[in-house]
Amino acid sequence: MYHFNSFQELFDVIPKEKMGYATNEIPDPACMEKFYSKENQEKYGALGIEFQQCFDILPDKST
Repeated sequence: MYHFNSFQELFDVIPKEKMGYATNEIPDPACMEKFYSKENQEKYGALGIEFQQCFDILPDKST
């Protein structure tokens, strides 16, 4: 889990590919304001949560 002062700061630090963007896409932190206002960012900050796959959910069908 990563805590930043704003989504702008988060987008400046976290690689865009880790956020689901393609290498040819240009992320826009302002798009997050639809969900989380600048006022809330100033008051609480912004969180980035990273997930890591620990195991395969689906069985291996190659055998």
